[in-house]
Amino acid sequence: MTEKRQDTQDFVDDTLKLNRHEEIELPTLTNVPNLVNQIQYSKNIHLPERGTWAIGLAIGLGNVWRFPYLCYKNGGGAFLVPYFITLILAGIPMFFMELALGQMMTIGGLGVFKIAPIFKGIGYAAAVMSCWMNIYYIVILAWAIFYFFMSLRSDVPWRTCSNYWNTIYCVNPYDRGALSCWEKLNPNNTY
Repeated sequence: MTEKRQDTQDFVDDTLKLNRHEEIELPTLTNVPNLVNQIQYSKNIHLPERGTWAIGLAIGLGNVWRFPYLCYKNGGGAFLVPYFITLILAGIPMFFMELALGQMMTIGGLGVFKIAPIFKGIGYAAAVMSCWMNIYYIVILAWAIFYFFMSLRSDVPWRTCSNYWNTIYCVNPYDRGALSCWEKLNPNNTY
């Protein structure tokens, strides 16, 4: 068992050396059996599928909350046609280009555009946009946490109309049945 651990540790060390562009000892005929054991041992390690944990990086508050609002604001369903065309022709190819360049150069988003200095601003813009989006979304997260803890109280504050944020159109749930506008929505009424 300790031999397998040592072989795995050697394998990890060699991988780290390759990432730092250092020279490693190449396999010779004497240590090929150890290399075969490393490959067989690494196949037995069970890792979760990428789809199960990578989807969390792609779907967030912007997809669920902000995107439908932007669709409504920019023309509803008609907005989706140019959106998907732009997504397919520009968004996805640029996303894969950035991933491939980052993988090839083993550096992050800020350094990947050192290939062409004219594109250096793209990396900085992505970092700045990430910071701005985090500031924007943390407020919404704070609202969610606030309302979660407020809902644990025995008397929730939004049950009555005596709060400072209520408008003149606020209606208590107890008084709702007395309003004539609610009678139209009653399914028991015949028209």
